[in-house]
Amino acid sequence: MIKIGIDNSCIQIKFLPLLKKLKGFSNQKLIRVDTVSKTRRELRNWGKSHDDEIIQLIHSFVNDVIWGGFIHDGLTQEEEIAVLDNYRGFTSKQRDAIQEELKKILLPYGFITKKPMNEAIDTIILAEHIARSADFFISNDNVYFVNNNVSKIEEKFPNIKIRRFDEDFISELTTVLSN
Repeated sequence: MIKIGIDNSCIQIKFLPLLKKLKGFSNQKLIRVDTVSKTRRELRNWGKSHDDEIIQLIHSFVNDVIWGGFIHDGLTQEEEIAVLDNYRGFTSKQRDAIQEELKKILLPYGFITKKPMNEAIDTIILAEHIARSADFFISNDNVYFVNNNVSKIEEKFPNIKIRRFDEDFISELTTVLSN
């Protein structure tokens, strides 16, 4: 099964035809699609800025891996972290190490836009998908596609391919699935 991490930038009505194609592959159990919500703003935006059709479609096949997971009451902080690490399949330290490497690639000079929180969250989200062993990460956020960032990231983390969410990606995915 091919694992795909999808950036929240792809969850827009203009991508509805492409999302429906992903759902078709998911229904055939050929792919698993995960998204990672890192902020309450992203979760609120899902409910506010999207058409009901896309919300229903996304919830029908995309796994929203909300940061933090589900923690049992009454555990110490160390026990909570151990439960969370077990649930996710990787440790916070592993994800943090990946994030530090991504910062060196994506933010070598520090924050570069007027949205530094968004830049920081982008590195966390991609680090989480890499730690989850995603085969592909699809996005429409230009931060990944400037200054040869894709080739630098793929060189550092050769198990993930970063792609724009477009028909070219669907064609590439179709080819991969047919092999």
